[in-house]
Amino acid sequence: MLPRYLLDGFFHPYKSGMSYEDTIAFDNLIYVRKNTCLDIPVGFVTAYAHELQHFVQHGLTPKLWDVNRNLYYSLGAFDPNITPSEIPCEREADITSKRVAEQVCGVDATNQFAERQIRYMESVGAKEQKARWVFFRDVASSTHYDLLQQTLPFIEKYRDTVNFGVDTRQPEWWMEECDS
Repeated sequence: MLPRYLLDGFFHPYKSGMSYEDTIAFDNLIYVRKNTCLDIPVGFVTAYAHELQHFVQHGLTPKLWDVNRNLYYSLGAFDPNITPSEIPCEREADITSKRVAEQVCGVDATNQFAERQIRYMESVGAKEQKARWVFFRDVASSTHYDLLQQTLPFIEKYRDTVNFGVDTRQPEWWMEECDS
């Protein structure tokens, strides 16, 4: 959700008779919160690379993106033991962002940043975010991650409880053109 002070910059002024779609001034937006950028450069590089990877996921495999997005937003209601950072699109984005951060900022700076995030999340009791940063710290940035193969077990496990927005029973469902 965009902060109120940014809304004017991202929507055309409304004129009588305009549809909502006509007011949108962008097709896609990557928004990096101010507090994410306080730890420059690693915080910004990590956040930006993570969100850019989501943009790539959406652009290259929109059906797979839809399934992962629906998992992300609905899984907590069905499985309280899973954290959002365990959803495959998040794992892939974390691995990619770590790889980029190590290349841009250095391995030591990236590791130190992850350690600070873990300590901070622990201090504020943010268990899910702490789990994300522990994964980020511990996963090798060279890890090959196959988003489709990692998503398929989630589909099988939650097929009858999560509305994926995609008919995952069709052969090669991830290859179809996206409706959205």
